[in-house]
Amino acid sequence: MINDLFFAASKMPRMSAHIPGCGGIFKSGDEDFCVEEIPAYEPSGEGDHVYLWIEKKNLTTPSLLDEISRHTGIPVRDLGVAGMKDKIGITRQYVSVRADKVDMDWNFSGEKFKVLHWARHGNKLKTGHLRGNRFLLWLRGVGADAEQRCAEIAQHIRTVGFPNFYGSQRFGYDGNTIREGLLALQGASKRHPDKRQYRMAISSVQSALFNVCLSERMRAGTLNVVQAGDALQRHAGRSAFLCEDPAHDQTRLDQGELCVTGPMLGPKMLMTEGETAAQEASVYERFGMDVDMFARIGSIAEGTRRPYVVIPEELDVSMDGEDLRLCFSLPSGGYASVLVREFQGDA
Repeated sequence: MINDLFFAASKMPRMSAHIPGCGGIFKSGDEDFCVEEIPAYEPSGEGDHVYLWIEKKNLTTPSLLDEISRHTGIPVRDLGVAGMKDKIGITRQYVSVRADKVDMDWNFSGEKFKVLHWARHGNKLKTGHLRGNRFLLWLRGVGADAEQRCAEIAQHIRTVGFPNFYGSQRFGYDGNTIREGLLALQGASKRHPDKRQYRMAISSVQSALFNVCLSERMRAGTLNVVQAGDALQRHAGRSAFLCEDPAHDQTRLDQGELCVTGPMLGPKMLMTEGETAAQEASVYERFGMDVDMFARIGSIAEGTRRPYVVIPEELDVSMDGEDLRLCFSLPSGGYASVLVREFQGDA
């Protein structure tokens, strides 16, 4: 079942499959992947926490926190981040430090990171304190003849968006993170001593089931077709609502106001109805899952709805010889690697 779920979650159809991709090599070096957080708010300048604006290179966010803890003597549990960032690449993000009893020079650096600036604030950063991320990426070796295809793909994505899949990195090497999460949900393992890793393992199962539901909707040709009982959401909103008038809501979806959402299983998730509920339940059953399995860990996995489609902001593509340069911004939780697949194709 573990391998089946990992395999199914990793098979992600392309929204722009009718346009041939351009191939190319992604993340051939750190300079090919640059990402900068778009904070939900800036530090106020006062408070018991210090917000460090950090640039890191070839370093995971958990490893960065370990480095900061060693440098400052402040336990990792007193550090906060709004989101996790990839190891490969150059990234900039805030890290909050509980510092009411610490007096030190905050402009420090390590072998793979440096503090660019800092300011005080009143609260610890928590997951989700983030508007989104801004990306500058390169696809190397796409070929000089790819410019027209890439322009067509970009215009298609600007118009209809791209599927909001979780990237395969969410699932761990060969699905190891899914495996850990399934064992925890089935009661075969105790809670992981690393709370952050435990949350990630549970979340990977939720994410995998979401990916499968999204794939099923795409293959059925109903990703942008409103069904009675669907859970819908405004593109710029956070909360979902049940569709009671498909014709009315279809017009709003066609105008770019709404999108269909998929399940992130948990006790507080808005449940769909009718045909949509049956479709989602069939996915859970295929992998031996149901919402009740998440009830006993509701504080870890409360459940929510996630948009099936995301529309990037400020998407710009250009050619530099045989390389493709992509600039865009995504809301929090969006995966740049999934957008890149739309350009690379299935090869």
